[in-house]
Amino acid sequence: SGIRGGAEYLDVVGVFSTVNAIWVTVLVEVGITLLVGYKLYRLYKHYRPIEVSEAADTPRLLFRPLVLVVGGLLAADAAFFVGVAIRDRVAVIPNEPFIQKPFIERHIELAKPDFIFSIGNTPTKTLLDTATGIKRMRGRWVRHPATGVALLPSFHPAYLLRQPADKRLAWRDLLSLRAALDGEIPELD
Repeated sequence: SGIRGGAEYLDVVGVFSTVNAIWVTVLVEVGITLLVGYKLYRLYKHYRPIEVSEAADTPRLLFRPLVLVVGGLLAADAAFFVGVAIRDRVAVIPNEPFIQKPFIERHIELAKPDFIFSIGNTPTKTLLDTATGIKRMRGRWVRHPATGVALLPSFHPAYLLRQPADKRLAWRDLLSLRAALDGEIPELD
């Protein structure tokens, strides 16, 4: 359904895991920060204060304090970036989908779709107001409680990348959706 409420899972296995993506992102930002910081340090140590003009009444432009300010801003940027990178990939704000739910339901009412194909655990639980997991919900047509639109839950593509054996179940879900789109009336639970 396209509702994203933060990370739905934390994949800790494999080369392309969520944890590795976090480390790579953090290391790239730290590396860039260290490189730029080193260059700023070299500029700070190498250059003496620069005078804009020889005239006595013209203020002098000091290069060293500028380098210190830029270095401080760079360090603050790095810290902020690392925090955001970790939060976006790991933290699930528990009430975020429920905050978005009235807007999503209004959008469904206005769009008047024939069907809703809910992909993933978080969107399915949010749309159906249930604690039942996606493994038990998938493949069964149900009515969306607020709008009455037929809804078919299925697995999230990221889950299918981690669990290739479940692709056959997702394929059945897609075939069921195709049949409904072709005019076959789905059996609702």
